[in-house]
Amino acid sequence: GGVAADTEHAPVDLTLTPDGRFLYNVNAGTGTITGFRVELDGSLTALGSVSGLPMDHGAVGIAAR
Repeated sequence: GGVAADTEHAPVDLTLTPDGRFLYNVNAGTGTITGFRVELDGSLTALGSVSGLPMDHGAVGIAAR
């Protein structure tokens, strides 16, 4: 079976850090960024969300370094 991760409401973009260890998701509908740790087996562990972005499709892109 697969592993599911909750990307919240209206996910519009994802980015993976260059080392492949963390995945971040922009949620336009809630004005949040959700972070996940990528485990060795490829599964995701939720790290929580940060709020404060413009809502209703105001934030539409993300980059990681």
